[in-house]
Amino acid sequence: TTASAKSWRINNDTRKYAHFTDINAAMASEDVLAGDTLYLDPGSVYSKDQTITKAVTIIGNGYFLQNGMVSATISGRVNVKATGTKMMGVSMNGWVYIYADNVSLERCKIFSTIYSDNGVRYGLNVTQCYINCSTSNSAIYGYSTDHFRNATIKNNIIIHKYYNYQRYSAIEGVHDSEISNNYLVVESCRYDHIHDVIYNVTNSQIYNNIIRHGSYPDRICANTGSDSNNGFYNNVISAAEGTYTNVSNIVYLGT
Repeated sequence: TTASAKSWRINNDTRKYAHFTDINAAMASEDVLAGDTLYLDPGSVYSKDQTITKAVTIIGNGYFLQNGMVSATISGRVNVKATGTKMMGVSMNGWVYIYADNVSLERCKIFSTIYSDNGVRYGLNVTQCYINCSTSNSAIYGYSTDHFRNATIKNNIIIHKYYNYQRYSAIEGVHDSEISNNYLVVESCRYDHIHDVIYNVTNSQIYNNIIRHGSYPDRICANTGSDSNNGFYNNVISAAEGTYTNVSNIVYLGT
């Protein structure tokens, strides 16, 4: 016999007669299987932390909407624990913890940090997302042994705004990856808490990006030296002419 993937509606308003009130309830159901699709109803808000334990696709109704449309929003933390999970068109205000490989975040709005937790995470795909982060860590953050590898970070707007007493970047702790066609910016920082916009990134291709540091225009990428083994090319950066070596086809905007 064969089984077909199913679709489920999620809405925290019980008057809407959805299949489940949140993602947690769907994950707890024996009827929801890997390969199914969960649709978050427009305007629904999930204030509790949501944990994804099955490889499902979760689809929201987008962000920056017009004509009275309201996004489906997860206000609490999101814990992605299933390899192969995909989230599309979802607005997330809390941290997004990645505990699994081959996780895709596409066309999502994230007002916090995407964080690699409890080991190396492979195959993260972040495409066409709007990430506006003001937390105490970098916008995409792999720390020490808990970092990202073989990631694709492409066609995003990634902004980190000032946060007191911390060093942060737009992208940190990503290796063996592709970082392309993004707008990457650190808006501002304290003089004694400076990280480059791209920090602790090695063995990666970094190209076709616009990269800007609002406070220190020359602090673009900490890893352009030959020892980092990055390809850094075709980028437009806020630094002054000649700031970087081992790069090619760079447009220097200065301040």
